[in-house]
Amino acid sequence: PIGDRVHTPIPSCWVNQIICNVLQNESLRVLELKENHLDEKAGEVIGELIKSHPSLTQLDLSSNRIEGRGGQTIARALRTNTTLTDLNLSWCQLDPMPFLSALSTSLRHHSSSGLSSLVLVGINLGGGSGAFPHIRDILTHCTSLHSLDLSNNYFRDEEGEEIFSSFDSRKGGNSLRRFSILSNTRY
Repeated sequence: PIGDRVHTPIPSCWVNQIICNVLQNESLRVLELKENHLDEKAGEVIGELIKSHPSLTQLDLSSNRIEGRGGQTIARALRTNTTLTDLNLSWCQLDPMPFLSALSTSLRHHSSSGLSSLVLVGINLGGGSGAFPHIRDILTHCTSLHSLDLSNNYFRDEEGEEIFSSFDSRKGGNSLRRFSILSNTRY
């Protein structure tokens, strides 16, 4: 029965080959690779391959160890990728500042981005990480964004205020339909 299946992560020696083969399938629309112990190198491979993927609309990499350059490469891929609408990087051990800096730069320079859902649950945005000017920038420039989930990031009061101030400065009106900040205990 389906309920009796045990989740077994992809062995790390297969990851890059699987990612390369799967992303060469130009009709692929949804790629879910959560909880597979993907690392920084896998993030770099995924980022390079999604730059110009013609049909990928949903990418779920949640609960992996995509750190440093892996997260930045994925964020930079959105500078040229126009098909990706849903990106979930929850619980990835991203370095928030470099990742969000690369993401805000990509979205600022690519006005035809189709990104409509961004899920960044539990990536340590709060606590003085300096990530909030970049979140404000994303909210200001990515007018296609309809859903943003920043739950479990533990904001300080001033960090929350910085996010909320961005709602007043959105160009072209506020297209955000869902904004989640659940379980963000104050310091």
